[in-house]
Amino acid sequence: MSANQAEIKKQVEFYLSDKNLANDSFFHSKISGNVEHWLDIADILNCNKIKRMGIKEAEIAASLKSSSEVEVSEDGKKVRRVGKKALPELIHKEGQKKRDVKAQSKEEEKGDAEDDTIQLDERGNHILVNADFENPIIIHFKTEAKDGDGFKVNWKEIENEVKQKNPLLKIVYSRADQYEGDLAISSHKLKQVNLEKLTSATLKVQEKNFTFIKTAGEELKDFWQKQGGHYQFCIQPKLRNIKKQQKIAKQQKRDAGTSNDNGSKRAKLSFEIAGVYYTDISKVKSKARAILTIKKDGEKLTGNDEEFIKELIKFHDKHDSKFKDFGHFEAGEHPNYEKTRCFFVVRNDGTKEDFSISKCIMNLEKQSQ
Repeated sequence: MSANQAEIKKQVEFYLSDKNLANDSFFHSKISGNVEHWLDIADILNCNKIKRMGIKEAEIAASLKSSSEVEVSEDGKKVRRVGKKALPELIHKEGQKKRDVKAQSKEEEKGDAEDDTIQLDERGNHILVNADFENPIIIHFKTEAKDGDGFKVNWKEIENEVKQKNPLLKIVYSRADQYEGDLAISSHKLKQVNLEKLTSATLKVQEKNFTFIKTAGEELKDFWQKQGGHYQFCIQPKLRNIKKQQKIAKQQKRDAGTSNDNGSKRAKLSFEIAGVYYTDISKVKSKARAILTIKKDGEKLTGNDEEFIKELIKFHDKHDSKFKDFGHFEAGEHPNYEKTRCFFVVRNDGTKEDFSISKCIMNLEKQSQ
C-alpha cells in the first residue's frame, strides 16, 4: 500500500470512528438516515482534508480494501462501518440541540411531503430515477412447499400484490421460482416504517400465504453472486426509459410551451389548486393518482387532500348535483369496475356517489386554455 493510500484509509476510518461520529452531526445524520447505514463517498470528497489530497471516488474505495473497520459497497460508491456497526450516541454541544430539533422538524415535514406528492406515471406506476437502482434492499419471499400440489408462483402476481398493499415501496426488480423468489426495493428516500410494514405482514397469492424477509449477510452476497447478472439485465430497459424521459423533459423545457397557429409561443399552463402551485397539468394528474393510491378503501380525505379534490370537483359537468349535501370525500374501489379505484362524495345522510376525477381535470385544462 502506498503512503497516499494509507493516509486516505486512515482519514476515512477516522470519519467513521466512534470518536468522530459522536461529534459529527452531519455524517451521523447521513448514516442514520440510510436504511443500510451507508455513507456516500461523494460526501467524504467534500471534506477539506480529502479535498487537499486531490483524490477521486475510486481511490477512496481502493484504499479501504484492506480495512477492518470500514467496508465499501459493491458499486464502490458508498462506505459504512463493518457489519453495519451501530452508531455512537451523538454528543450535543451547547446550542446544537435547538438546531438539531429544527432540522429534524424540517426533515419530517419533507418526508410527509414526499409521501403526499409521490410521483406516478399515466398508468399509475412509480416514476423511477437512477438512484432507485443503486443499493436496493433485497427481500426474499416464500410460502410453504407441498409435494405434488403443482403450485408455481408468478413473480408478477407477487409484485402486483405487494404494490397494492404497499404503495409507497418502489419495486425495481422481481424474480420467482416455484415456492419462493426475491424483490429488489429501492432504498432511495425509503422510510424504514414502510419497509417494516411489508416484512411484518403475510400476503395471500393463489390461496398461498407468503412471508417477506429482508436478505442480509452471506445470503445477500449469495443473491448478488447468483442473480446479479439477471438483475442488471432486467433493469437495463428501465434505465434506458429514464434516459429517454429525461431527454423528453429537457426538450419540453427548451420549447417552453407550444406554438399558436400564427407561430408565436403559447405560455405553458400552470395551476394553483388549494394554495399549491403545479407547473403543468401532469403534476395535477399525478397528485390525484397519488391520493387514490395511498388512501385505503373508505378512508376519509382530510387537510390538503380534501381541499385539492374540493377545488377539482368544481370543474365536473354535474358539480351541483354531485356536491349536494356534501359531507366529505372518500377513496375506494369503483362499485361497477373491479380493481378500479375512484373518489366518492359522501353526503350528510351517509349515502355516497362516485365521480370521475379525470373528467374534472380534463375540464380544468380545457377551461384554462
